[in-house]
Amino acid sequence: DGVTPMPTDRVSLWRAFNGESVVNYPMIIAPDNLPKREIIAQAVPLYDSKKVLIGAMGSMCDVTESKRVTQQLREIEVYALHIAYHDTLTGLANRAHFLKDTKEHGPCPDDQITALLYIDLNKFKLINDTMGHRIGDILLCRAANIIRRAAGEDGFVARLGGDEFVILKRVDKASCAKVIGLSIM
Repeated sequence: DGVTPMPTDRVSLWRAFNGESVVNYPMIIAPDNLPKREIIAQAVPLYDSKKVLIGAMGSMCDVTESKRVTQQLREIEVYALHIAYHDTLTGLANRAHFLKDTKEHGPCPDDQITALLYIDLNKFKLINDTMGHRIGDILLCRAANIIRRAAGEDGFVARLGGDEFVILKRVDKASCAKVIGLSIM
């Protein structure tokens, strides 16, 4: 852990002196006044021709930087996926996310259906043309927040582009039939 001294019987070279082969043993070395280093140790016992233990050989590899870079790459990947599947203005899922989600979305249980609500803010271009894109962007963000709240926790909301939004939501067949007055088979 970089704080607790390692017991002698856990040190890889000591283990090899006692006949054990050690492979990819993680350790943390924390020298005084220096940053901690993550190490991977290897050690093997050495035997003579009569199979008598005569020593041990070990090696250590500093993997601190490699682990840091790997973590950075994971963070970049998460960020890139977020950018690829979310609208930068509203933070909602974008068209690509909507298409991916609808393809990957499994079938509903027998007692549910998937409801799709398409929302088009009519004549929104007029707002951008007369009041400017800054005002238009503010209104789009407000509309997105209203739609997000209306969809509820279990609704999937996406901005398809421009002034077009969708809500996907699984609903109970029985409650849906009551609302629209139909019998759903």
